[in-house]
Amino acid sequence: MDAESSMPYAPPATVLSVVQRHRQVAIPSFDVSTLQRIGVSESLAPRTLQAMKLLGLVDEDGKETKSFEHLRKAPTAEFESVLGQILREAYSPVFAIVDPTSATSEEIGDAFRHFVPSGQRTRMVTLFTGLLR
Repeated sequence: MDAESSMPYAPPATVLSVVQRHRQVAIPSFDVSTLQRIGVSESLAPRTLQAMKLLGLVDEDGKETKSFEHLRKAPTAEFESVLGQILREAYSPVFAIVDPTSATSEEIGDAFRHFVPSGQRTRMVTLFTGLLR
């Protein structure tokens, strides 16, 4: 992700539920219909798939990336650190601007000002902070 590029804005609970489902039962490929079959609503499925692509979890063909495979196979004790590394890579432009552990919510929001779609900025920040938690 670079400034002026798209940022994911799916609900964090939805993204994390897909990740957890994939950890339980490996999903061979991801598309909108697959996400709907595993419980993602019709309205959230496209946004969730796009978020997974932008986070580097699936490739453009909907296949699991090496990062997602590593996260899927990580022991529970290592899950948070592996996810943290994925997030640091995916959100590197944001981490270059702000340290979310000490930043205010306004400062975090400002770090997203150059990303599109601008109308979804609040949701972008919600996903970012939700995944970091």
